[in-house]
Amino acid sequence: HPVKVYQYQPPVDVGRAQLPAAPTPEAAVIRYLKAMAAGDEEAAFAGWDAESVRMIEENEKRMGRNKAQRLTQWATLFKDRTMQLQRKAEYRDLTFVEFTLTANGKIALADSVAVAKTNKGYQLTMKPVESAVMQGWRNETKRVQRVVK
Repeated sequence: HPVKVYQYQPPVDVGRAQLPAAPTPEAAVIRYLKAMAAGDEEAAFAGWDAESVRMIEENEKRMGRNKAQRLTQWATLFKDRTMQLQRKAEYRDLTFVEFTLTANGKIALADSVAVAKTNKGYQLTMKPVESAVMQGWRNETKRVQRVVK
């Protein structure tokens, strides 16, 4: 799977980032992270495609979590942590954006989200969650072909 990986130099500080006028995958991720950090569930889910929201809600229901528990988890996860975009990978019509949450100079969480271009601009999506590319692009030991620019 040919994947183009780009490193943000320097990493994008989500808390200070100015959103570009034109829609970008990064803007979609920044809006999502800022909404979660602010405890704004409506804004956080507004950045996802409808099918993904349904998948997230079903998963939350299976785990027995409600809105209050989700918001408490977000508050704990983002408290006193710096949010940064580290790198992105482009694969076909998708962009995977890796972000970190850092506390006291140590990475507390590193994760990535998939972003798809739609007629509404860019939206986060769960559609490729089972994809070998989605699961492997950040792992240097997996056999996912990488083209670095």
